[in-house]
Amino acid sequence: MSQSFDRAEDGAGLSVGEARRLTDVRQTMMRMVMSGKSWSGRERNVCFLNTGAERFANVSAVSGLDFREDGRAAAVVDWDADGDLDVWLSNRNAPRVRFLRNGASGGRFLSLRLVGNGTSVSRDAIGARVEVLTDDGSRRIETLRAGDAFLTQSSKWLHFGLGDLDEVEGVAVRWPDGSTETFRELGLDRRYVLEQGSGRAVGWHRPGEGVRELTPSVQEPLPLPDAARIPLVPLIALPRLDYEPFDGKDRAIVRVGKGRPVWLNLWASWCAPCVAELGEMDERAADLAAAGVQVVALSVDGLGEDTSTVEAAERVVRDLGLDHETGRATLATLNALQTIHGWLVPTYEPLPLPTSFLIDGSGRISVIYKGRVSVDTVLADVAHSNGDRAARFESSAMLPGTALRHPVIEDFHASAMGGTRLNVADLLWSVGRQNDALVQYKDALALVEGVADDIRIEGVHGALGRSFLAEGDLAGAQRHLGLAVDRDPHSPEARYAFGTALIEAGDYRGARLQLETAVALRPGFPEARHHLSLALELAGELELAVDQSRILLQDAPGFPGARERLQRLEKRLRRRDKGR
Repeated sequence: MSQSFDRAEDGAGLSVGEARRLTDVRQTMMRMVMSGKSWSGRERNVCFLNTGAERFANVSAVSGLDFREDGRAAAVVDWDADGDLDVWLSNRNAPRVRFLRNGASGGRFLSLRLVGNGTSVSRDAIGARVEVLTDDGSRRIETLRAGDAFLTQSSKWLHFGLGDLDEVEGVAVRWPDGSTETFRELGLDRRYVLEQGSGRAVGWHRPGEGVRELTPSVQEPLPLPDAARIPLVPLIALPRLDYEPFDGKDRAIVRVGKGRPVWLNLWASWCAPCVAELGEMDERAADLAAAGVQVVALSVDGLGEDTSTVEAAERVVRDLGLDHETGRATLATLNALQTIHGWLVPTYEPLPLPTSFLIDGSGRISVIYKGRVSVDTVLADVAHSNGDRAARFESSAMLPGTALRHPVIEDFHASAMGGTRLNVADLLWSVGRQNDALVQYKDALALVEGVADDIRIEGVHGALGRSFLAEGDLAGAQRHLGLAVDRDPHSPEARYAFGTALIEAGDYRGARLQLETAVALRPGFPEARHHLSLALELAGELELAVDQSRILLQDAPGFPGARERLQRLEKRLRRRDKGR
């Protein structure tokens, strides 16, 4: 895997297998969440009351806040201006917003709005600290904050609940520039504006005729669009895809990266929008050819649970007289496109029909179209991948605007796009598409190696090294795994991978150094301990090999083959000693 697992959260350490399983669990959880599942499942929201004692009281049910929604944040504001704080709740799922009106009454309050001088302190006065001065010795302190919840901002009015107090001596404000100021002659159950430097509290009354009453609404789901155009910022190299031509020839490959853009279209014979789209492709064939666009239209008839037939798809092609490259996609091709779509558009929903991928002349996916797309739209998008990342970001945004161009922003986006390619590469590797994964790993490295201190560089070098090792390219494996160790010398994973590559290359002394460091960094690392014993054995250090195998059997008695290996080593050692 591409991640480095230096230590477990509990400090015990993770084996390679455990680390990979943990990564699989994390990826599965993210797929579930992006598919609409909830982090909290069916857990209700919880509300705790500060009792002033050592423990908080769970008042979830009696407060009425124990909703089952997937809550994200609560914003507080005296919405109805009655002196107590009401609550707006935001949720990840429906209902997205709830309003809870506070019915409490009887307590005294003071509400303050702060205004900075506009020079040493911003007019928002963010960071100001306010204390209500009372003669009973109690302290009531609030700080004005710029944000207090996830995707939520409470009112900037500072609200003080005063219980049964009859009066206050004043209010002390410590402004963000360090200056202090005291405001006096404030009445209770009032609202005041405190402007820095004025020394006087100005009364404030809500303008208008009062509070607008809110009525509950029924949230209706939005209608699903018939089509979606998704221009991409990270341009992912299209993996090798094959299909079965309708002319009866052997399986063919979708050829991209030859300088010509490719319109890769998925369709079915029973899909009316698909057939209409194919018809427009045929009618506008001359325009597509003039723009250099090659069309590859692949039917999915009969794949998976589809009950239609290849003959039905062939009949559509004959009836339309299509002169483009046509055939039936293989299940592997369909799965590969679905997987890439899942990472680029993380909804993890099945691809609809028709679906198209616009591939640029370098073989990179540039735009995804879900639903029918016009020839004019495709022709206009041919130039999408020509611009740099910021230009693609601007053209991909849902709102018009200009992307900020700054080295820090560019590094951040390069790192993020490198991470996307790394995820795609890991998935391709996991399904046996090592050659395609290698392309993605190299693209990821090209993006992140120029970013100072990018945490992914070690992972990319490690993944490249392991992929080269699996392909038998020992020189490439050693080069990248050595760079992974250089980037993060304290990573036991990097040391372990480099050590195994050195064993394959016959450098047992170098392997011993790397593997000894790996088990020193993480004593509970059975795979590294096993390979250390192997390296010592191959170097002729039988006594040390036996010692490492004994430690392995003691620490991980269930490690596959550990007991048998120790018995073999001990037998070999006795035979050698007897021969002396």
